[in-house]
Amino acid sequence: MNNETVIIRQTKNGLAAGRQAWVMMREGRRLGYATAAPVPGLPGLLALDGFIDPAWRRRGLGGRLLAHVLAALKQTHNHQVAHPVASLDSPAARFLLKHGFF
Repeated sequence: MNNETVIIRQTKNGLAAGRQAWVMMREGRRLGYATAAPVPGLPGLLALDGFIDPAWRRRGLGGRLLAHVLAALKQTHNHQVAHPVASLDSPAARFLLKHGFF
């Protein structure tokens, strides 16, 4: 897949205050999304969530979307980003560890 054909755009439709969302698309089809939302009671902490369509996984799209989101957040916030996992052996944990989370 040619990386130039993938578009990541931030969306503001229907989001609660402080919440941000990005959609990854190719030729009008959504490939995945990511969200960042403030954690109530913990100023400066954002909860990260995301998804890549299973048909498009293992192609580097998740890493590309995560890098885009983290760069965008770095431009606008002084914060930490977190995503809770049940086990360090879960797919989400392995993905985040691979991309520098701890």
